[in-house]
This record gives sequence, structure tokens and C-alpha cells, in this order.
Amino acid sequence: MPKVNIIPIILKPEHRTKAINELIAHAKKTKSTEPGCLRFDIIQDSSDLNRIWLYEVYKDEKAVLKHNNTEYMEQRNNSDIWNWRETTNNKPCKGYNIWPSDEDY
Repeated sequence: MPKVNIIPIILKPEHRTKAINELIAHAKKTKSTEPGCLRFDIIQDSSDLNRIWLYEVYKDEKAVLKHNNTEYMEQRNNSDIWNWRETTNNKPCKGYNIWPSDEDY
């Protein structure tokens, strides 16, 4: 069953461009090297340019664990990218896909 993560991020305005470029590079790397990543979107809020969401769909929990244990994910987690966002209490939304069905992916 596909695993979905929706991660809200509010960027600090002075780091917005650099952070988005880093996130795009990360999404491209994930999509090109991880067959278990079915989708990795970066969504821009239309009313606040500093608010974005990461929308990630993985084949299953095993694919999420594999993603979380990649070398580039470890590098990202240890980089200063997290200093580029506001420290708000925005918890990720994690769940499972209801539709489309697994066969449709």
C-alpha cells in the first residue's frame, strides 16, 4: 500500500531561493535513484511564497525506510538546510493512499 508524507515547511525569506533549490535537487535525486519513490512534489502556497509542502508517495513503508537511510538523506539531515525554515510546530502528515489504487501507480 503506498505510503504518503505531506511535510509543511515555512521558509525564512532570506533563505527561500537557496532552500527551494536544495529541495528540488533532493527531490530529483530521490526520483532518479529510488524506484520505491512514486512521487515527490514540492508545492508552493499561492498566498505565501515562504510556505511550501513536500508531497511524497512511496511504494510502501520499506521504500520510506530505504529513502530515510540513503547517504544523501543523511547529508541533508546534517546540513544547515534546517536553519532555513521557521521553527513552527508543523508536524508532517503521514498516511496511506486510498485512491488511486496500488495498481494505478
